[in-house]
Amino acid sequence: MGDLRSVHHQSGVATARNIGKTHVFYNSTGVHTFTEVTVEQVGKVVVKTEGSPQVTNVKNPVTGEVEEYRFGVTYYTAGNKQLKSNVRVKHNIFLSCSVVETEWATASSVQDLATGLDYCVIHPRTPASLKIRFIDSIHLIVRVSDAKQTYNFTHTEAIEYLPAFIVVTPTTVRLKPLLARRAHQYRV
Repeated sequence: MGDLRSVHHQSGVATARNIGKTHVFYNSTGVHTFTEVTVEQVGKVVVKTEGSPQVTNVKNPVTGEVEEYRFGVTYYTAGNKQLKSNVRVKHNIFLSCSVVETEWATASSVQDLATGLDYCVIHPRTPASLKIRFIDSIHLIVRVSDAKQTYNFTHTEAIEYLPAFIVVTPTTVRLKPLLARRAHQYRV
């Protein structure tokens, strides 16, 4: 496996190179200290969808634009220990986000530079054709790896999606509430 860490000879920045435990020592004039460092790979990803608004491609009536939706991503080890994020510790985790239903939305990953937290952002779009199938959820694909791609972890999250629709007909349309769904949803 080799050395678990490399230390820059001028800056003292230690970089983990493999999975395992090691010690990082600091020796300077009058100061001698060390810390134990544990390096683990991601074994589980949680996408925070609870409490989030429903994703839709309906334009905001105030701005006239389709909203974007941010979902927090939390990483855990295979032993279910959360990998805490902050701006001082770089976890060497590379995140990419995409969606299966590309005709309805796209997705990207973003990191909040102030907190170090990672997010997947869903960008809904208006379908170019009315012949596109109806959907009720978007499948967000979250991929995680390290810089050298020595491991890859993929998680898929189904997120409720309420698409906009247009009725293109000169005839009368009757709307009936769907009993099993929320009161504001109707069957045409």
